[in-house]
Amino acid sequence: MISINNMNYKFDYQWPQCFLKNQTYSKKDSKKSSNKLIDIIEKFFLKKFKSPVIVFPSARSCIGSILEFENLSRNDEVFVNKWVSNCVFNSVGFYTNPTINFINPKIVLANNNWGLVQKIKLSPKKKGIIVDDSCDSLITDNKNLYPNNSKYEIFSLPKLIGSVAGGIVICKNRKFYRFCKSRQKKNKKLGITQSYLKFRETKKNYDYDFRYKEVTNSYLEYNAAKNIVKNLDNYEINTNIIKKRLNIIGKNFKVQKDLKRYGPVILFELKNNRSKNKLKKLFMFRHKVINYKKNLSKQYLLFPVHFKITDKIFNYNLRNILKFKNSFKI
Repeated sequence: MISINNMNYKFDYQWPQCFLKNQTYSKKDSKKSSNKLIDIIEKFFLKKFKSPVIVFPSARSCIGSILEFENLSRNDEVFVNKWVSNCVFNSVGFYTNPTINFINPKIVLANNNWGLVQKIKLSPKKKGIIVDDSCDSLITDNKNLYPNNSKYEIFSLPKLIGSVAGGIVICKNRKFYRFCKSRQKKNKKLGITQSYLKFRETKKNYDYDFRYKEVTNSYLEYNAAKNIVKNLDNYEINTNIIKKRLNIIGKNFKVQKDLKRYGPVILFELKNNRSKNKLKKLFMFRHKVINYKKNLSKQYLLFPVHFKITDKIFNYNLRNILKFKNSFKI
């Protein structure tokens, strides 16, 4: 449980999805076709990315589509970093074997978390496929796609626009595109059930693990698709607010102000741990891998700057972080 400005949040404030409350779901609408809404969503991101886009119910489903298309089995290994979200391990583990040892993986998931690119280098002897997992990265320049010269790149829409559901995968392979478009029509019953449970979870005092087999769910139900369309404008809104707040924070701390990728939080590294316990009462700390081959990582303070953080909360957090300015490497 994280407390911000005396408000408690059960989910990570690092993403706008933690602020979802009481979203409207219609059982009657769930029977409608979502094809037209899917077309709107995919055209929105096609215009932005200039690359073929497929929308699924979640980023997990995007991962599942890639693993299924590449025909991986339990005999194969997929590299993932330590400290990634458990949904990544669960998704990869459903089809194949996740590993944190960079030895001979069939697929490498580059963890571009918080808008920060993790550069992966494959030796000529390694024939693995790189997937850029940019779940919460807001792209402002389509030339910045595929930062690891990857075959696929995936994004999580709840982490970008605050929608209830949705994930998108972009690709260079027309065969994969056709495979995904066919897959979108499958698992209708599972898609409707999981969509209902996702909306239900946004209500107070209700918690249900709807994620079982979500990696196999490729059907984007009507209510979920409608909610995504409703929130598409938040992509630009979120980007602009983050840019503005980076400029404000940059007056006191060294931060990159002109980026082609933006993340929902800013990472602060402590010079020492003397202030850590006090800061933990105000902010969230997470690990980030700094050397994937040696599994070396550091722990960082996450300072939220995304659009679901109000100006009041942002200023409150900024005043608190400035009290500990000398504790950070700036």
